[in-house]
Amino acid sequence: MGLIFATVPVVVVTVFLISWLEALVILPAHLAHSRKPRQTPAWQRPLEALRQRLQGGLHHFTYRQFEPFLQRALNQRLLSISLGIAILLIALSWAMSGRLGFSLMPRVESDEVEASVTLPIGSPISVSRELSQQLLDASEQLSQREESLSFSSTHTRLDGESLEVELEIAPESLDIWPPSRVAREWRALTGDLLGAQSVRFASDAGGPGSGAALSLRLSHPDTQILEAAADRLAETLGGYGLTDIDSGLGDGKPQLEMRLSAEGRALGLTGNNLAQALRGPLQGATALEQYVGHSEISVEVRLPTDNRDSLNELYRMPVRTPDGLSVPLSRVADITISQASSSLERINGRRIITVTADSESDMAINQVLATLQEEVFPNLEATWPGLEVSMGGRQQDTADNLATLKTSMWLMIAALYALLAIPFRSYLQPLLVLAAIPFGIVGAVAGHMIMGFGLSIISLLGMLALSGVVINDALVLIDYANRKRREGMAPREAIVAAATRRLRPIMMTTLTTFLGLAPMILETSRQARFMIPMAISLGFGMLFATVILLILVPCLYLGMENVRERLSAPRQPALANNKQGDNQPSQEEGGH
Repeated sequence: MGLIFATVPVVVVTVFLISWLEALVILPAHLAHSRKPRQTPAWQRPLEALRQRLQGGLHHFTYRQFEPFLQRALNQRLLSISLGIAILLIALSWAMSGRLGFSLMPRVESDEVEASVTLPIGSPISVSRELSQQLLDASEQLSQREESLSFSSTHTRLDGESLEVELEIAPESLDIWPPSRVAREWRALTGDLLGAQSVRFASDAGGPGSGAALSLRLSHPDTQILEAAADRLAETLGGYGLTDIDSGLGDGKPQLEMRLSAEGRALGLTGNNLAQALRGPLQGATALEQYVGHSEISVEVRLPTDNRDSLNELYRMPVRTPDGLSVPLSRVADITISQASSSLERINGRRIITVTADSESDMAINQVLATLQEEVFPNLEATWPGLEVSMGGRQQDTADNLATLKTSMWLMIAALYALLAIPFRSYLQPLLVLAAIPFGIVGAVAGHMIMGFGLSIISLLGMLALSGVVINDALVLIDYANRKRREGMAPREAIVAAATRRLRPIMMTTLTTFLGLAPMILETSRQARFMIPMAISLGFGMLFATVILLILVPCLYLGMENVRERLSAPRQPALANNKQGDNQPSQEEGGH
C-alpha cells in the first residue's frame, strides 16, 4: 500500500518547499521593487470597485455578524465546547457504526462485466459449453428487454474445469447502466447453474479493492469437521442476502486408497512393495537408453491407457512377494475409492478452508460481519471445539493497514506537539492547536456523506494529511493572541482581536484549498476514483473544521487562560503578604 501512494507525499512536500521559497525569498524581492500607481488606470476601475465592494462586505460580516456571534459564544463557552464535542461524537459514531461502509480501497467499476464459473475437476467440455450458453442466453435476454442497454462485444473462454463469459458494455449505455447493475440483473436472469461449484459475477476493474467482499478462514485439525463447519457457514451467509457464496469445498479428484491387508502382511509384504509393484506398470520404467548424436533417447515401458484406467486390470495386477510368489493386488491390499481435495491451503502448518461471499455495498458487508462476530462465530466454535475462525482477504489487509496507520498517526501527533511546544514555550497551548485535528475528521465524514462515498484506507490517508493542514488555522489564531497578550491586552480581547483580524486570511486559505481540490472531488473518470476519497477528506475537512474552529479555539483559549489565572491567584496574595512582612521592623528592633 505504501508503494502505491509513495509519490503523493513526495509531490506535496516538493510543492510546499517551492512555495515556501517563493513566499520568503522571491515574492518579497518582487514587492520591494514594485511601485504603487498614483492613479488607478481606467481599465482597472471596474475591478477596483468590485474589490472594494467585496472588502466592505467582508468587513461588515466580520464586525457586525461574526464578532457579536463570537462574543455570545464566549459568554457561553462551556455550552459552545459541549456542542462541538457532541458534533464530533455524532460524526465518529456514525462512521464507526458502519452506515458509511468501510473498505480497503474504493471499488472502481470497469466497463465490463464478467461471470466466472468453477466446475468439478474432470468435468467434460460439454458441461462448460452448456453453462456458457445459459449465460449468453441470459445476457441476450437482458439486452432485448432493456432498450437502453447494449453490449459492444462478448468474449467466452472455456476450460474443462472453469469458464468465463465477459460482456463489454457499450459507452452510450454506461451512464444509465453501471456495471454493478448489469451484473445484478444478469445474475437474476441466469438463475441456477446446475453442476457449478462456484459462480461469481464481477464488475470491478481489478487491482486493490477488487475480489470477494467477504473472506473468512476456518481452521481445524480434523478435515471432516473443517468441511462441515465451512458448509454450515456458507449456508448461514446465504441468509444475509449475500451473493456469489463459495464454501471453498470442491468435489476434488477421485482417488484410490490402498492399505496392506492381513494376507499381504502374512506374506511378508510392506507398503513399499506395493508402491514398487504399481510404479512400473502405471508410471513407467526405463527399458532402454540410447545416444543418437549428442542427444539421449530414453525408452519407457508401461501399460496401455485402457489397462491403466481399468479397475479390473488394477485388481489383477501381479505383486511379487519376498518368497518369489506372484499374487494379484486384490489379495494383498484393501482398495477403496475416495475423493481427494481439489486444493490444499495451509497457514502455520494448519489446513484452512476459505469461505467467500460478495455484496454490492460495503455498508452491508460491515453490518453482516458485525453480526457474524457476535452470533455466528461463537456458535460455530461452540459446536466444534478447536475450530478457529479468522478474517482473510480484504478484511485482513484492512486490519493490517489500519494498524500501520494508527502507529503513523501517533508518531505524527508527537512530532507536531514537539514542533509547536518549542515556539510557544508552553506545554498547554500546543494541545489547543492539536484540538483542531478531530474536527477536521468531522468535516471529512460529512463530505463522504454528501458525496455518497464510503470510507476507505484512502480516506484515512486524506485525514492523516488533513491533520497537518487544519492546525494552521488554530496556530494563526493562538500566535496572534499571544502577541496581543504580550502587548498588555486582556485574554478575551486578545483572542477576539485574533479571530476578527485573522478571519480573512483563514477563510481565503480554506476556500482556495477547497476550490483547488474541487475538480478532483467532482471528477467522474474511473482513473480518478481511487484518489477522490482523499480529496474529499482534505477539502471538506478544511471547509468544515474552519467554521467550527473559529468559534471553539477562542472558547478553549479563554477557558485555559481563566484556569491559569485561578491557579495563580492564591499565590499572588501570599507573595504580597510575605513582602509586607519583610518590610515591617520586628518588635526587638523597635525597642532599640
